[in-house]
Amino acid sequence: MLVKRIQCEKPHKPRAHQIRAIVIHATGTTDLDKILRYYQTSSSGIGPHYMISLDGTVYQFAEESETAYDCGRSAENDAHYAAGREEWLRVVKGDKARQLAPFPGYDSWCASWPTLDSPLDLETGSHPNGSSIGIECQSPKHRLPAVFTDEQYTTLRELIAEVAARCVIPLARRHVLGHSDVDPISRCGKSGSWDPGEGFEW
Repeated sequence: MLVKRIQCEKPHKPRAHQIRAIVIHATGTTDLDKILRYYQTSSSGIGPHYMISLDGTVYQFAEESETAYDCGRSAENDAHYAAGREEWLRVVKGDKARQLAPFPGYDSWCASWPTLDSPLDLETGSHPNGSSIGIECQSPKHRLPAVFTDEQYTTLRELIAEVAARCVIPLARRHVLGHSDVDPISRCGKSGSWDPGEGFEW
């Protein structure tokens, strides 16, 4: 597996928490050059440990011993999650209006995690960036729902297996998460979860 190391302008900080999970994402744009430039030059250090392009090439932006900032949550969202399922299920991204019924995306979260009360109960807990390895997959043109290439899935399986072995992470769904699992308020909408997407082949 080919891995291209990218030197970021803002250095990453050493990790302060035990690695307990891998978090998978879909990029917000489809343009590879823009994706690489953004993660390389982000003044706030936003970016994953790895990104997989459409042809299966892996780009690395941070060492696994460092914290990458790819799935942080806002204090406001954390407060909603801490208040319990009935509270955070009704929060709508954007206008924060209350709903009579949850979004389908939230239904997706509940179907995936029927015994959990909120994302705070996942392996990433209250420190999602500090306790995980982030892997972005470049979104194809037909982004919603995100459906990745065969090359991406092949590389993603290999990369997850290698990271799990190095970091002693069980290869189980509870330890391999989507961004929409970790922060459904920000990553779910009226059509379901969108990061990495309802079409993602778990």
